[in-house]
Amino acid sequence: MPQRVEQIIEFEDWFPPPPPSRDDGSGPYSRAFIGPAWRYAFRPRPDARKIRSSSQDLLARPGIESALRTLWEEGEAGFLKLFDADNNQITNPSFERVFDAFVGSLLEVVYDYLDEWQSYELDPERFVQSYLQRRVWDEVEVHYAVTVPLLGFQTESWPVDLSGLVQVDVLTANEKTELWNNGSLQRYIDFDTFMWCSFVLRQEYHRKLSDGINHQALQARHHSNLALTALRLLHAGHVIATASSTRSVSPPTRGANAGGLEDLGGSFHSHDSYYLEASEIPALREIFAKLIHMEASGTHRQLGLALRRFNSTYSRRKREDQIIDLTIALESCLLVGVEQELKYRLALRGAVLLSHPRKPEETASLLRVVYDVRSAIVHEGLSLEEMAVSKTYKKLFNNIPHNVIVDKARECVRQVVRVLIENLEAGRSLRSVNTDLDSAIVRSLNPSRNEKVEGGNPVSH
Repeated sequence: MPQRVEQIIEFEDWFPPPPPSRDDGSGPYSRAFIGPAWRYAFRPRPDARKIRSSSQDLLARPGIESALRTLWEEGEAGFLKLFDADNNQITNPSFERVFDAFVGSLLEVVYDYLDEWQSYELDPERFVQSYLQRRVWDEVEVHYAVTVPLLGFQTESWPVDLSGLVQVDVLTANEKTELWNNGSLQRYIDFDTFMWCSFVLRQEYHRKLSDGINHQALQARHHSNLALTALRLLHAGHVIATASSTRSVSPPTRGANAGGLEDLGGSFHSHDSYYLEASEIPALREIFAKLIHMEASGTHRQLGLALRRFNSTYSRRKREDQIIDLTIALESCLLVGVEQELKYRLALRGAVLLSHPRKPEETASLLRVVYDVRSAIVHEGLSLEEMAVSKTYKKLFNNIPHNVIVDKARECVRQVVRVLIENLEAGRSLRSVNTDLDSAIVRSLNPSRNEKVEGGNPVSH
């Protein structure tokens, strides 16, 4: 078979030194980068363009449709499982209904034939042999490995197991080289970003190729999303995952497939990288376990909008869009059952909910600022910079620097969500939490009770 020489990238093992300290309890790390090592290399590779052309030529040969119909009439298409829109298996499908899937299965046979015999000449007996082997292959349980590059992430301790479902692990030089050069990730991650990647999320699952819809892959993708969410809820730092790569481990099949993580998505455009301390691993595991349990119990739906908007801020380039997302997250958490006095109720409820980790007056002030700034962005079309220099609008910030308002708002959302997760895990509903917050506010205003808001707050922290 014709070969061609292609240029590839080979990476070398590289790990940046851990940062000396975090700026504060929620801020980014400061760090000095030392560039990762890589070099150009060359390797022979079959001419993929000719392989594709050959497979199309083979299936376009005269008589292929009649041959397929003959195989179908003899029951040779019975291994194909077709499903309708409701995921119900279609029994006794017509030839027209099965044709596209049958052709698709033969495309794989063509690739198998080319790989095994290294020839573009179609030998009928050999082709039938490849076809029958593919049928057997489809019934073999395949072990798959899923790799999700973590961009902007570093840690001093690995691997980190999360509930036996996901593992945070180091990305070796050999694996990094293979991931990049097989081309599966290049659609989702640019080279300048990928070369800094040192860690990944790992998952595994088993399935048969004939199982129909790949529910295991969908679940693996979702667990990746939850692991990334847990990292972001743990503390500040710009950790991103834009794609996953799936390959078969046993038995090995051809190539690897990649897919984007659109739910979290984003691009690595921040210098506020994420560093996981060894001492933080138990807390990370606890957050992830609670997210998994909430999924199983169905209580996750109550925080679904807040978590989606919180995560979307990591993919937004404009800070104004981040403020809008964060405000929506706060409203979905703290304004349940409220139709009037939205800013007032948001500030009061948030101050009470976070009265243990934060000073209530500071929380209330921040929430009022965030609400007013969001309103100016939405209704006036102003940027944060424009508001900061405007005599009319700069007072909205209440002495909070406009360039840190997003970080402060995101940290507030992070704390709100974590407290609410504790309450939902304790069996309470989001509506009942909001109702109890109002009760705590009323009690704090009753001089005869002589109570502080913190002491009278029935909400669990």
